Amino acid sequence: MSDRLRRAFDAGLPLPEPPGQLVLWQPAFGMDLSVFDGAALQIVHDLMPDAAAFETAGYPATQTLPDGNVELAIVHLPRSKAAARDRIARAAQIAKTVAVDGQKTDGIAAH
Repeated sequence: MSDRLRRAFDAGLPLPEPPGQLVLWQPAFGMDLSVFDGAALQIVHDLMPDAAAFETAGYPATQTLPDGNVELAIVHLPRSKAAARDRIARAAQIAKTVAVDGQKTDGIAAH
């Protein structure tokens, strides 16, 4: 998890308690997910090898977004502004709260 997202949780962004649902969309494999322990976590990754790697690591993963009823969607943004905006808009259709995360080197400050 990025320092930016960790600061958001420290500042009061609540983690959904079970049975609330938390979706992480396109997280980088190997990122620290320990803050999400105990949350009803679902990882969504467009690339099958990455989704399979998260499954192997013990996290539920899929390639498709849920239909709705998500408490919190955390969208990890790509470099492409159009793709980033599309992900945010799609996440907003399924989640009560949407948070965005990404690396400054990938241009998140410009989004």
